[in-house]
Amino acid sequence: MRTRHHNLIIVTIGVILALLVLLLAMAPGKAHSVPAGASERIVFMSSRDVGRFHIFSMAPDGSDVVQLTSGAIVDDYQPRVSPDGRRIAFTRHLNNDYEIFVMNADGSNPVNITDTPGVDRDASWSPDGTKVAFYSNRDNFFGEIYVMNADGTGVVRLTNDNTYDGRPAWSPDGDIIAFESQRNHSYTHIFTMPAGGGTAVDRTDYTHNYNYPAWSPDGQSIAVFSRGNLFMDVEYIYLVPLGGGIPVKVSQGQGHFPDFSPDGEHIVFQSERDGDLEIYITDLSGNETNLTNFAAAWEDQPDWGYLASGEPGDIDGSGATDESDFLDLIGYVAGVSPAPPFLARGDVNCDGEVDFLDLLSILRYLAGVSPSPGVCAT
Repeated sequence: MRTRHHNLIIVTIGVILALLVLLLAMAPGKAHSVPAGASERIVFMSSRDVGRFHIFSMAPDGSDVVQLTSGAIVDDYQPRVSPDGRRIAFTRHLNNDYEIFVMNADGSNPVNITDTPGVDRDASWSPDGTKVAFYSNRDNFFGEIYVMNADGTGVVRLTNDNTYDGRPAWSPDGDIIAFESQRNHSYTHIFTMPAGGGTAVDRTDYTHNYNYPAWSPDGQSIAVFSRGNLFMDVEYIYLVPLGGGIPVKVSQGQGHFPDFSPDGEHIVFQSERDGDLEIYITDLSGNETNLTNFAAAWEDQPDWGYLASGEPGDIDGSGATDESDFLDLIGYVAGVSPAPPFLARGDVNCDGEVDFLDLLSILRYLAGVSPSPGVCAT
């Protein structure tokens, strides 16, 4: 009886919220910003713990290093922060099998979302956090690009080419996926295709290898690593303009695996210029800083984003977003209840305010319409 009563309350409030949202839609909109309660972090893999690769995070200046995964018989690679800052996708190697896992931002509750023999890697979140693009060799030796829901269901193959396609990277607007491929020649080039699959366009039509695409936040360029020309003996970080033109070298020294800062003003990357693998950052003018400088270990494959703790919408701290959170948040937004213990988690839309739009998103989640209460875009 209590559950039915709560369901009736949710339906009734849903109608009210829908009307309020129509009114709010008539007001000037505001851009999504930083996930509430989140901090800017760089996640990366490191061998500093028992000689195995595990996932760590640090502040953008290299301080406050925190270990997120561990294990004496596993290696963890390629960490990728979700748009809402509350999950990290990564590749785990165990018993000659490579799988994609998703864990909470604090490293807890790692879940295998691929669980298929062979190699599954190169996870890339869609901008709304509901899907993950990835590489897999489950259907042929070379491997193709696939996409799945964030929980591992609904796998769809996007490419079907008799050569290597890998390293997918979702564009900021969600319409395009960039990836590296050898489909047209013996060199690895950067291609783009519609996010649902389709005709691929070569964005680096030069006689050199270009690898590991990473979109700028404004969607106007893609960072890659490449030797750039036949006379260079090491790879550097380049920017490939989407509108056409010659790639521009950014790093002053050797570099691999680039990723942009959230504001697009810096690029984080890995370099082995000093004989060991370290994490560097550079501004777009080439002013570089070594963030890790940890000679006793290898640091690799960084990703720059925001990390937040707790499930979005779980304002009472129970560990799950449920009807109690929804009802408590209604009371707060209506001004008849005090602020709940974890109010910041109520800003599931990440616009800096806890309001009726957040209530609508939580309602959609509780009704089973949305797979997550958090719908942030950074």
